[in-house]
Amino acid sequence: MASTPKVIMEIVNKEKAANHAVAERLRLQHHPSMRAITKFFTENVRGAKIEFLGPLPNGSTVMRILANTKELTQEGKLLKAHVEINLSGKELMEYVQKKEFYQGLATLKLNQYTGYIAEQHIMNFALQGVLHDKMFFKVGGRATAQSFKSFSGKTILKDKVWAIQNKSGHGVDFLCEVIPTPPPPRWITLDAKATLRGGFTDHGTPKGPSLSDEQKDPFTNLLKHLKDATSDFRGLNRYNLTPEQFKEFRKIIKEIGNNPLELKGYVANVGLIEGFNLAENKKYSTMIVCNEIK
Repeated sequence: MASTPKVIMEIVNKEKAANHAVAERLRLQHHPSMRAITKFFTENVRGAKIEFLGPLPNGSTVMRILANTKELTQEGKLLKAHVEINLSGKELMEYVQKKEFYQGLATLKLNQYTGYIAEQHIMNFALQGVLHDKMFFKVGGRATAQSFKSFSGKTILKDKVWAIQNKSGHGVDFLCEVIPTPPPPRWITLDAKATLRGGFTDHGTPKGPSLSDEQKDPFTNLLKHLKDATSDFRGLNRYNLTPEQFKEFRKIIKEIGNNPLELKGYVANVGLIEGFNLAENKKYSTMIVCNEIK
């Protein structure tokens, strides 16, 4: 690597050591028999400064991206962001060998991170029992959007919201039970899509990445992952199901299998601004904007 070491830190498992706080933050204190010589590098690339901290005891390296660039936004607006990525040795070598790595992997990781933050905003509202008031249906022009509850007449049960994802992160972002029923649906899925901008106009609407082919068919996609999750429960349990979830999901498979109208799928476009905070404007008091997947 063409970088020049800026700092060399010797991490030791001693509370009075100068680097103990760093060791604690990186969980290095859990390796009492190890003296890890961790180096800190800085490299400047177009639109960003990249910092490397490693190698860590598990062989990985932390890459921090301090971005100030127009290239990371779909609309060409200036975005400032600070993202930390944990790189495997292979990924680090790809960066060393060709600089296109930053434009590719780093942007991909940033998109993954913003998607994760968007999911956290949705889940937090769901657990508080207010997601149906914080999520709005898309509306054009200068009209004020209606909340999910106002538009559909349904509320989302806070103890009936699940993220159905395996250890690789594949699956259905959210499955929620809604009431009252009838009328259908009893169940809805939400696929979260994040848009990160420097800011939104007073009447702007977030537009996230496109749905995958699987997500375009929410009924088939949900059934697939519910069946995969329940069939794997007594094996590797890659979806990390609890016994209660296993029983619940088997009931849902039977219910929507017998009556597909009991399920409706939505995409939830989440608008984020600097600091990965949830955006708002005159149209959407919280920028979680849903559309039915048809």
